[in-house]
Amino acid sequence: MPSTTCPKCGNKLSRKSIRCKKCNSNVNQDVSFQSKEQQQWLRFKEKTLSSLGVLVFIAGLIAASVLFHYYFPSRSADSAEAPGDSILQRAGGAKNPDDGADAEFLLVTPEYSRRYWKVSLACKSYADKHCGKIANLLIWADPKMVPQKYPLSEEQLENQVGKYIRNVDAKVDSFYVFNKGASRLLESSDEFDDEASERKDRVR
Repeated sequence: MPSTTCPKCGNKLSRKSIRCKKCNSNVNQDVSFQSKEQQQWLRFKEKTLSSLGVLVFIAGLIAASVLFHYYFPSRSADSAEAPGDSILQRAGGAKNPDDGADAEFLLVTPEYSRRYWKVSLACKSYADKHCGKIANLLIWADPKMVPQKYPLSEEQLENQVGKYIRNVDAKVDSFYVFNKGASRLLESSDEFDDEASERKDRVR
């Protein structure tokens, strides 16, 4: 069997040696001690591991992108899916005796009755088309609850979905969420509640 020497201490070694008995160095890491088959195998292994690393990295990016767009849809996607004012239908109107403002009573498609962000966008679209600078829109989902005149009954107030007010000159543009007669301003968190509801519907 041909022999050679350890590159560190000069001790004679056979080609079967993995470690030098004198200095305990791993001589098999030195390419000069490796056969052509070993060198080819090591090159192949390095290339394979490198390729696998790249594939795993790309797969991770794709998975992260899918998850991100699933849980945080882009604003452009929201705009494309926005229903406009098609989810609203005029069901009546009356003059509010308290402030003299003309109010419109609207019906919203029941499936959107708790998707307040979408309803607010629909109200803005409706106001742009039908109201102009001043708008006072009251929204219900149940046609039986829509009033014919003021004052509103306790039951009508408890079933009201929302209210949109616009006054361009006074710089007012607000949507109020109603829940069993209590009202609050629309919040940014309502947008994510809408998205969560839509994801549940898609799963169903």
